[in-house]
Amino acid sequence: MQHGFYKDTIITIQPNPDYDCNAQGYRTHSIDNISADEYFVLGCSHTYGLSMDEGQRFSDQLEKLLDKKIYNFSKPGISGEECVRTLYSLSRLQSPQAVIILWPNFIRRNHYDITNDRPKSLVATERRDRSLIQHIINNTTDMNIAHFYNNMFFAEYWAKVNNTKVYHFIANQSDIDILVQQQLPTDNICPVAISDCLEDKDFALDGIHLGPNVHKKFAQIIFDWIKT
Repeated sequence: MQHGFYKDTIITIQPNPDYDCNAQGYRTHSIDNISADEYFVLGCSHTYGLSMDEGQRFSDQLEKLLDKKIYNFSKPGISGEECVRTLYSLSRLQSPQAVIILWPNFIRRNHYDITNDRPKSLVATERRDRSLIQHIINNTTDMNIAHFYNNMFFAEYWAKVNNTKVYHFIANQSDIDILVQQQLPTDNICPVAISDCLEDKDFALDGIHLGPNVHKKFAQIIFDWIKT
C-alpha cells in the first residue's frame, strides 16, 4: 500500500560496492530473521560509517556492548525527514527492542521532486543546484528546530504504535547547543553529540568523517544512555 510519498514496504537504497550490503542496499545484516530483542539504528553518513572498515562503526561497537544484533538502516547525506520515512517503511518488519536515531544536521531537508517517487534529501553541501540552495537560505533556525521536533514526534509515534522505544541522539553539538540556549525541551535527547567525541584528529579514511575511536567512544555513550 502506498500513501502519497510514504510506503509500508521497506525503502531500498542503492548499495555501495565498497561495502557489504544486504538485499535492500543497507550496510547491515539480512532482515530475514529479526528478533524482538534486537535494535534498529538510523541516521546519515556518520551512522553509515562512510570511509570506515567493517566493525568500526558505533553500531558495530554497540552490538558488542549489548550482545544483540543491530540493524543499520542509515544512508549518507539524508535528512531527519528521510530518517522518518525510512523508519515508517520498516513497519512490516518485526518490531525491535528499541530504535536509535542519530539525527542529522538540522539544516538538512527533503526536496520533493514531483518527477520522481523518491524525495531527494536536501543538504547544505548541495550548492551545485541553485534551486535547492534557495530552500536552505529560506529556512530560519526556528524553522529547522520545528522540523526537528516534528521528526522526533513522528518517530516516537511510530515507536508507540509498534510497541517499542526510540532513543534520540544528535550528530552535531552545535544543534544541541541551540536547543539548550533557547531553553527547549531536551530531557529525552542525549546531551552528547557524536561530533563532541572527536579527539586527536581521529577521522575516517576520507579525512572528513569521524574515525573509529570517535565511534567507539560514542557507542559507549549510547550504551550508558539507553541503560540508565
